[in-house]
Amino acid sequence: MQRFRARVLRCVSSVARSFSPRPRKFDPASRTRAEAPRYEKLLRRLGLLAGSAKSGFRRLVFFVALLAFGSAVPAQVLLDLTFDGETDDASTALLLEDPLIHLETDSGVDGTGAIRVDYVGFDRGSKRAVVVLPLDGIVDEATLSFDVRFAEDFKWVRGGKLHGLGPERRVTGGRPRQPDGWSSRMMFRSGGRISTYLYDQDPVVRYGVGDTSEDPFLKAGQWHHVVLRVKLNTPEQPDGYAQILIDGREAVRTKGVTFRGVGGEATRIQNFLFSTFHGGSDPRFAPVDSEGAFTIERAWFDNFKVVAGIH
Repeated sequence: MQRFRARVLRCVSSVARSFSPRPRKFDPASRTRAEAPRYEKLLRRLGLLAGSAKSGFRRLVFFVALLAFGSAVPAQVLLDLTFDGETDDASTALLLEDPLIHLETDSGVDGTGAIRVDYVGFDRGSKRAVVVLPLDGIVDEATLSFDVRFAEDFKWVRGGKLHGLGPERRVTGGRPRQPDGWSSRMMFRSGGRISTYLYDQDPVVRYGVGDTSEDPFLKAGQWHHVVLRVKLNTPEQPDGYAQILIDGREAVRTKGVTFRGVGGEATRIQNFLFSTFHGGSDPRFAPVDSEGAFTIERAWFDNFKVVAGIH
């Protein structure tokens, strides 16, 4: 039993050091250090040294598992669309009501389901594929992720919108800023660069603001995993941010954002903004062929997910 007790103390000491910012050397079998009685007292309170060595070891395994995994609480999932199974859920059905969005059963990342968006060129860029989907929760921090593949001959032109997150009152499209309104989306840019595109509380700016990656991160004809992290600001304080990662690499981050000018439940993150099109709002953003005729560009999207918190 003494040998077993020493092994238990050594194991718990190791676990404790792994959770400590400043690990200290400790030989649990030594009675000359103050740590041994302290750990022994803790283990007795937890009942890990009671009974036989076998039963004590089982309790130890359970205790160590709690230490290792008990704090790893799964993120709250606010939206999850894979297009692989049932397609009659409310969110998928709402997306498919848009005539520019089409379900394809074998075009996804692993040859499974995905949706195709048609970017139909016209004199303001391309037709707007815009759908607002309520999230299953209201939070101050959230992470949006999805997979996208632009067609091999996709025309970036001057750029266009990509999806994002928003509150109850979304401000987009050059509409006036509102204290309780904002939006956080992305833009694809010429050559495959990407940028944050944010409607904040700046009263002198009409359209969205943000930062653009120096390098191209998006390659036509290739699947990319896109992540948008959004942290809301303290009301009236410039301490929010938006960050974009492409295939696990940070592409761009915009800090010091005043998304909202007031507090309240309506100003928090609660909507997924499915929003993609070329534009801008003038012919310079429109995809055209070599003769100047408007074209139809295509992109495929899969595995939309929004979770609470920054991940």
